[in-house]
Amino acid sequence: QDDKLADRVWEAAVDFLGECGVYCQTTNRVILFNKDEILDILKYAPDSVTVGAGTDAVTEYARKVGDPRRPLLMGSSIGTPIEDEYFVPSMIAYIQEPEVDVTMAPTLTSIYGYDIRTRSPLEILSSWREVELTLEAMRRAGRPGMAFTGVGSSISDVGQLSADGPGGLRQTDLHTFGIVSELKTNYDILNKLTHILLRDGVVDPYANPIYGGLGGGIDGQAVLITAAMIALNVFFMATCVGTSPTHPFNFNDTG
Repeated sequence: QDDKLADRVWEAAVDFLGECGVYCQTTNRVILFNKDEILDILKYAPDSVTVGAGTDAVTEYARKVGDPRRPLLMGSSIGTPIEDEYFVPSMIAYIQEPEVDVTMAPTLTSIYGYDIRTRSPLEILSSWREVELTLEAMRRAGRPGMAFTGVGSSISDVGQLSADGPGGLRQTDLHTFGIVSELKTNYDILNKLTHILLRDGVVDPYANPIYGGLGGGIDGQAVLITAAMIALNVFFMATCVGTSPTHPFNFNDTG
């Protein structure tokens, strides 16, 4: 453990984010907070969040280096392309495991025999279908209150805004969306964020820096990942954050 190295990475990340900000693709403008503003906002970052309901509720903590508390365990075939008929059995296989705290759905490849196209009615249908099948899997596994992240099938804003509400994604679930690598956003993403905040939901954004991309190799990635996690808190008002640093050919690590 090298605390001085960790401190240098942190300082570099804060300086980098304060100088570069987050680029909005829709407006072609940069959203900026200076270093002092970033550090001040971080003082108010949540140190814990409870997700799920009833006996299936679990609390995630902002764990420190060497923290003895058990990390939250997500068990799922996250993002794996899957046919409708295998969705529920696949989800049950994870949800029924006692060690699993929260889950996330695989990705439907089609809806009622049709390929899913973004910003179409099919995206709305697939988003609702993802939520419905996930809720069914949790009921059948005997863990109806478990939190899940969603909506993975919604690439644009329309699917998530539709399926995040009564009968769909619940306030106690993780309302998840990704930002664009590297440190970019757009109105689709900001529309999702606005809706989640108005729903008083758990804001769960993620950023996946690309290894060998704008951040370069390991050293640059360390700074970029740290800057991205700070940005999720400062710019996107995160309740909790996530990252799966992505290799262009080998996908990513365990997140």
